[in-house]
Amino acid sequence: MSRAPMMHLLYHSTSQRPAIESVPSSTDPVQPSSTNPIITINFEIIAADISIIPFITQIEINVKANHFGNKLSSRNHQFSFRTRKVAIDFTSPESQQKFEDKVAATPELVHETPRILYPMMIIKGAPARIEKEQLPNMIKTFNHLICEFINKNNLKTEQEIEPVYARQNRKPGLRNFAIRVNPKLRDIIVDKMHNKIIIDYQTTHIEDMTPVMQCYKCYGYNHKISECQVPDQMCLHCGDFHSFNQCTRKSSPAVCLNCIRSNITNATSHNSVNRECPVHIRLLSRVINKIQY
Repeated sequence: MSRAPMMHLLYHSTSQRPAIESVPSSTDPVQPSSTNPIITINFEIIAADISIIPFITQIEINVKANHFGNKLSSRNHQFSFRTRKVAIDFTSPESQQKFEDKVAATPELVHETPRILYPMMIIKGAPARIEKEQLPNMIKTFNHLICEFINKNNLKTEQEIEPVYARQNRKPGLRNFAIRVNPKLRDIIVDKMHNKIIIDYQTTHIEDMTPVMQCYKCYGYNHKISECQVPDQMCLHCGDFHSFNQCTRKSSPAVCLNCIRSNITNATSHNSVNRECPVHIRLLSRVINKIQY
């Protein structure tokens, strides 16, 4: 049986419920309240029932073996309490269709395919006086090739150039900006503008941004240093609790923290920031499949 090609279906309740910002794990349940309802989605092939039950202690996914030809696990489903959605990978088109048929017969649920994201780029060293909300029109105004593409195709600037966030640059008076751009605009910037754009009469470097976030305290993924649960700095080379500069084992083979966490033992020796790390490659492929290039 063939596997569905990177299918992520989003299922959410049609009722309007307050947003919940945190995503609990099975060991960290969110307590229910009148403003913090939790939804349970029970997947039960025998009872053939999908139910929405508010005000319970934690989100539950109850799965029987070979349910719809698939076993749901933390690897192939994701929750978003902010949007009240569940993202699910299916092992085959047949299992996806069975699930869609059941959801179609359940009034409380609707399904949709995931939105393909525009690629992200990072602008390095823009003037700090500029606010990120100013960027779309400013980038269009000062860059002829970008302006020409947007006008020629009758596109809306704010939809083709979307500011994501701003960060302080190492140099005073400068900021870095992350933006999402139309894939064709990205190609123009890279191929024709050679990774340079003009912002408020100043030429600024812009490049592709790696879509995988890595913490440079524990070297794990999908969180920032400010959100890291590890109390002390870890070494990217040996994995102990000290900085790389303090490491006394630099002459020894490197140890990757992420391979240890993922129980990968057959990879060649590499440190925790190596882009050839099998964990990094796996996470990168997941994200790239959601990005339109």
